[in-house]
Amino acid sequence: MANILTVEQLLGTPAAHERMDTVTIEGLGTVRVRALSLNEHREMRKESMQGDTWDDRRWNALLLVHGLAEPALTYDQAVQVTEMPIGPVDALLAHILRVSGLLPGGMLAEKAVDAAEATFPE
Repeated sequence: MANILTVEQLLGTPAAHERMDTVTIEGLGTVRVRALSLNEHREMRKESMQGDTWDDRRWNALLLVHGLAEPALTYDQAVQVTEMPIGPVDALLAHILRVSGLLPGGMLAEKAVDAAEATFPE
């Protein structure tokens, strides 16, 4: 049977802003990303919803503002970063989501890729 956490153990879990990873992004360089908290994530979602329309540009910029610890970016600088080539920027966003626990492992499992490729005719 699994051990159930105590309140002390649960509250002893590091806060989101304390969870950081140093990552090297090909085409960009080395940066430090940090985890998003539940409250930050929900506020970012609210800010990215304009009426009934989702604003991807705003969402991506907010991910960079809140998830990039070093170098820290202003919102306007984050918008500029989203205008860079997609590969490195997408990798950076994936690392932020991974450290936040929103993207397990940050990549597809090799088995999943192999299984998907097996469905395509040669």
